[in-house]
Amino acid sequence: MKLTNKEYPATHSMSTAWYAVDNEGNVAILDFNENGPQPDGIGAPFEYGIDDMSIEDLVEYCDDDVKVLPYTEEQVSDLLYMDMKDPKDIGSLEFNCIIRVADGCVDEFIRRAKKLRKSHIIRMCQDSPLFCVEASDNNFNVEMDKMVDEKIIVGGYVYDYYLSDDLNGNSVDWEKQFSRHPMYVYGQPYWYNLPMERVSEPEHPFKYDQLPELLKRKVLKLPILFRETEKLQIAEFSQFQMYSFFSIVYKGRYYEKLPLSNGEMKYFCSSVLPADSSIRCSLCGKCEGAEYLVDFRNTQYSDYPTVLILEFLNKHERTLEYDYKLSTEIFFRKSYVANLIHGYPGVGYSDLAPFEKQKVGERFVNCRAYMDLTVETLKPRVILLQDNALNLVKDFYKVDTVGHKIEICGMTYPFYLLSELKQYRDLINKLSQQPYIGRVLSADEKIVDVEAIEGDFHDIDQTL
Repeated sequence: MKLTNKEYPATHSMSTAWYAVDNEGNVAILDFNENGPQPDGIGAPFEYGIDDMSIEDLVEYCDDDVKVLPYTEEQVSDLLYMDMKDPKDIGSLEFNCIIRVADGCVDEFIRRAKKLRKSHIIRMCQDSPLFCVEASDNNFNVEMDKMVDEKIIVGGYVYDYYLSDDLNGNSVDWEKQFSRHPMYVYGQPYWYNLPMERVSEPEHPFKYDQLPELLKRKVLKLPILFRETEKLQIAEFSQFQMYSFFSIVYKGRYYEKLPLSNGEMKYFCSSVLPADSSIRCSLCGKCEGAEYLVDFRNTQYSDYPTVLILEFLNKHERTLEYDYKLSTEIFFRKSYVANLIHGYPGVGYSDLAPFEKQKVGERFVNCRAYMDLTVETLKPRVILLQDNALNLVKDFYKVDTVGHKIEICGMTYPFYLLSELKQYRDLINKLSQQPYIGRVLSADEKIVDVEAIEGDFHDIDQTL
C-alpha cells in the first residue's frame, strides 16, 4: 500500500451542480461545492450553480424566439423567492430577475423585448405572465424602466439561488437563498469527510419527463428515493473525481476516504485503471505537473465504458465547451476520455516541423505504455480519435482509415475520427451499447473497509 500526497493548485474550484433523478422520476439538483466528490462525466461546466440549473439550462436547447420553461404554474410559484417591492429595480438588476407582465400586455412586452440586441427571452411556463429577459443592449435598463412607467411591467422577483455552508462541530449549518424549489436540492459540504445533505424538498416535485430530451441523456439516475434520503454519497453510485490532499494507492489503484450515505467511513476506488498509469508519466518524467494533471485530465463517464475517446491536448488543458457539447451524444455516457500524449507543443501533429515531430514521437514512445495499458484494461468496443492526432498514431500503430480499424496490443478495434461523428453516429451509438468486456472491479474492490487499508501501515510508501 502506498500513501500519495497529491499537490493541487492553491486556488481551485470544482464547484458545479447537476441533475439527478430517483426511482420515482423526481428530479434533484446536486450542488457539489469546491472539492467534490463530483461524478465524472456529468457534462456540466465548472462554476455551474442552482441558478443555471433552475432556468438557463432547462431552455438551452430551444430555438424559439421565446423560450418556455417546462414548469407547471405551481412549480413556478415555488421559484418566486424575493418579491421586488419596486419594479423600477428591475432595470438595474438586468440579470437574475423574473419579470411580471400586466394582463393583456404580454404580446407588447415580447415585441419590445425582442428588439433589444441579442435578447434572450424566457417564459416561466406556458401562458405565464412571468418572464426572464437577458440582452446585450445598452438600452436594456432604459427600456425596462419605460415599460414599468407604462404599467406593462408590474412586478418582479429575484432568483439569485445559492447555498453556503459553515462547519459546526461534526455537522453543517446551511444557509440557502431560496425558500422553496420545485426540485429536491442536495448540497455537498466543502469538507468531503461529510456526505451530501438534502437541504430542500419540493411541494410540487419536478419530474424527469419534464426535462428537455437532450438533458434526459445526461441526468444522473440514482437507485434511491429522494424523499427517503436525507444524506447522500455520490461516490456510492458513480465514478467520481475530487480534490484531496491524500490518495491511498491500494493494490495498485487509487482510493479516497469518504463517508457512506449513513456516515460510515470507507475507501472508494476512483478509477478502474492502475494508479501507475495515471499518477504520472513516470517513464519519461518530462511532464510539468504530471503528478496530478495526467490523472485529472482523464475522465471516466461510466463504470463500464465501451467507448474510448483519445484526445491530443495542449499541456493538459481541459476543453470544457467541447466536452459539454459531446456530452449530449448517446455514446458519451459510455465513454472514457483520455489524453493521448502528455505535454505536446499545442498544434496538430501534421503541422509540426520535422524536428518537432521527432520530439513528439520520442515522448510518445514513453506515453505509449500508458495508452496501451488503458486500451488493454478497458477493451473498448470503439475508439474515437481527435483528428490532429491521426498521423502520430499511424506512426506507432497499424491503422486502416478506409476500413475503420486500429490494431493495439494485438487486438483490432473499430476506429473513427471525431470529424466522422456525424456520418457514423448511428453505428458508433450501436457499438457503444454492446456489453462491456474490459476489466471489472468487484464490489469489494470498489469500496473497501477502513481497517483493511489502514491496518497495514507498516507497508506505506509516502511519496511527496
